[in-house]
Amino acid sequence: MAAATVYPFALIGVYLGPPILMIGIIGWIINYRRTKNQFPNPIRSFNRILSKHKGLLKYHFAMFEFMFSYLLHFWTFCIVFWVGLAFLGTTVFKNSNAFAATKNYVENDSDLIERIGQIRYYGFLIGGSVSSSGNADISFSIIGDNETIDAKAILENGKVIEIKYK
Repeated sequence: MAAATVYPFALIGVYLGPPILMIGIIGWIINYRRTKNQFPNPIRSFNRILSKHKGLLKYHFAMFEFMFSYLLHFWTFCIVFWVGLAFLGTTVFKNSNAFAATKNYVENDSDLIERIGQIRYYGFLIGGSVSSSGNADISFSIIGDNETIDAKAILENGKVIEIKYK
């Protein structure tokens, strides 16, 4: 019961985080433009660092210095990229025909409804694989009034063949 009452509040950060992050990035770009009288340009910055190095390994030393000079920017970009990729992946899964067929099957499973109570919603993170032919292997969470459980569904040609509840 506790997971079912806390879970929706945990999603507030998932949904509010990307817009707040974008506002922060736009604010950083505007501030960068005001203070340095130019927009950020990583190629120009790398070429400036590269001009300080000589010899065979100048590109290696320049890349190393560039990475550490812009360490915070680099990791911020990496985090934004992976969060965006995860958000895109779960959105694609949630809007797939395979997940719609799985939801329909789960919502009509009387044994499951008796076990967990009325289904309130499905978990944010959905994983697995979905093919264009209708075959799928989907893992997701089901949050009910009484209990939260994990489920794994196997579909062939768009029809649920097997579903396991944990």
